[in-house]
Amino acid sequence: MIRIGVFARERHDYNNDPYFYTAPIYRYNRGGSYYEINQYAADTLRQAVNYGYQEAFAAGEADPSGRLAT
Repeated sequence: MIRIGVFARERHDYNNDPYFYTAPIYRYNRGGSYYEINQYAADTLRQAVNYGYQEAFAAGEADPSGRLAT
C-alpha cells in the first residue's frame, strides 16, 4: 500500500521546530565539498552510520566464511 497522499497533506510546522533555525555547529567533508550541519543533522548522520555498521556486522555473522553472495 502506497501512502503518498498522507505526506502531501501534512505540513511541517517550521515555527515550532527547534532544529530548523539552529545554527550549524559541525562541519564535514564529503567528496571534496564541505557541509555545515546542526546538532539534529549530526545525530541523524551518526545514527545512519551506526545502523550501517550494525547491518554489515549482522551480514558478517550470517556468513562466517567471509564470502557474501552478491
